[in-house]
Amino acid sequence: MAQEVTVMIVDDHPLLRRGLRDVIGESSRFRIVGEASDGEEALRQLATLKPHIAIIDIDMPRLNGLDTMRALKHFLFPIEVIVLTMYKEEDMFNAAMDLGAKAYVLKENAANDIMAALEKVARGEGFVSSSMLPAGQRRSDRVQELLLSKPSLRR
Repeated sequence: MAQEVTVMIVDDHPLLRRGLRDVIGESSRFRIVGEASDGEEALRQLATLKPHIAIIDIDMPRLNGLDTMRALKHFLFPIEVIVLTMYKEEDMFNAAMDLGAKAYVLKENAANDIMAALEKVARGEGFVSSSMLPAGQRRSDRVQELLLSKPSLRR
């Protein structure tokens, strides 16, 4: 049996967090250890809970997802990040990749993509929602870079 992977959900919408809990809760491989509604709360919990993976929204109050990811670089333990967002724009995608995101999941595809993203990231692989793939060449290069990235989940 595969190792249990701990997950934290960081999103300011309670209904979305509930939906993710319901979907992820159906898997015995993943266990949700915490939730936060903004980046400041997330950083406090992440420091204590030390999950393997954090699912982080970009657009949140108090401290947005990109700033939260930036702060994670100062932690002394690895937390892989799945970005869950409504933003399809290349600049947001690139910013998330530059900050070390292992997966980029669009909220419009979340119901179908979140478990695949979790599985891939748990194996140290990258994941991108399929609706991000047909975009411009530069984004395609970044998507390809993410999908070909080497495993990095260290636990």
